Amino acid sequence: MVASRKKHLLVMVVITMALCCLYLGACFADGGGGSFTDPFIVDLNRYSQVFNYNFGYSRGNVYMEMKAPKDGTFYVTLHTKEASMYLSQLDRDGKEISKSEEITYNVRYTEEIAVVKNEVIRTMISCGRYCSSQWDGSFSVCFTDHHVLEDYTETRAEPTCTEPGIRFIACKVCGADGYIEEVPAKGHIPSEEHIIVEPTCINKGLFGITCVVCDEILSSSELVMVEHTKGEYVTTVQATCELSGKQEQHCTVCNALLDVIEIPPMGHVGDEWKVIKEVTCTEDGIREQLCSVCKKRLSSDVVKSVGHTNGSWVDAKAATCTADGIRELHCAICNYVIEVKTVEAFGHSVGEWVITREAECLKSGMKEQFCKSCNVSINQEEIPAFGHAFSEWVTDIEATKDKEGKMSRFCTHCGITESELVEKTPKFLGIF
Repeated sequence: MVASRKKHLLVMVVITMALCCLYLGACFADGGGGSFTDPFIVDLNRYSQVFNYNFGYSRGNVYMEMKAPKDGTFYVTLHTKEASMYLSQLDRDGKEISKSEEITYNVRYTEEIAVVKNEVIRTMISCGRYCSSQWDGSFSVCFTDHHVLEDYTETRAEPTCTEPGIRFIACKVCGADGYIEEVPAKGHIPSEEHIIVEPTCINKGLFGITCVVCDEILSSSELVMVEHTKGEYVTTVQATCELSGKQEQHCTVCNALLDVIEIPPMGHVGDEWKVIKEVTCTEDGIREQLCSVCKKRLSSDVVKSVGHTNGSWVDAKAATCTADGIRELHCAICNYVIEVKTVEAFGHSVGEWVITREAECLKSGMKEQFCKSCNVSINQEEIPAFGHAFSEWVTDIEATKDKEGKMSRFCTHCGITESELVEKTPKFLGIF
């Protein structure tokens, strides 16, 4: 069962391939028959050939083989309709040796292949990235001077007065230049006599005949130069305090220098005197005068010092009870000390006695005399302790026959307390 099915499938494939070959042969009737691998053979007895191909819903490659009748150039033109394609060149074993960039659909692409006599060229058309399920198109082959010429001409270069033009007739199969012819030059068209170049103050002019098309001078004579046109005087160099300036007159047309006038120096203008070093009591000062325009120093002189000027006496150090003081005489201008005097110490001024520590019951006190100026202690005297001053005895606990009592007294100054025991009261007959 399996072997029968494989045999049936093989028969179907063979039939399908045969049908495809028959279909392709019908499509390639304009340039020879072929299949997926059979190449188109170019008939060298024909000027130009066009081949059509259609692969229906199958993919394949179109091969073409051509032999050069002489040295020249093959023009292979590819025009795809439904898909993108590649045009490759093959060696004798069918291996690819070069490949074009991808040719998009509805684009005509021509490749020129230079050959020598009897050289065989093999090419292949293959499907590109954007290849539909059905792809068809056409390609053509022209060789050097074998072209099918159009019925119209196109001018590549227009003729001029002196140079010929170029006109060509294109091949309607591959688009190459099939025939080129030269268009004769038109020749000059002379104008009436006129001023060709206006004369100026530095160049002569021209008068004559020119071509009305290309402006080439056909005949001419010279025109004499005209006079300069004097412009206003312009200051080109400003005069300074010491240097001369300059004014120039130029031609308003050609800018030629016509005249130069010298401007005399302006001279310095003295500014106010400026002190650059102040005068002091012991050092001279300096002042100078500058030009108010260029700031150049015009003059300078020395301002003599005048010496110190007595000011007021100042207590630099005040005298105290035990130390001398200092008085200084300062310069009223620079504060320099001109003279110094000593102020003698004036001694202590004894004040009243002051108790500095109070006397207590058991501790002596202190009284002192201080200086009225500096508050230093001058005299000291001890105050003797005055002793306790006790109050009367007070019974704190009454004595009984069975228990001793207690009495106490206190100092009326410091509050210290003394206490004593009170003996038990005697018993009656020593029993009760």
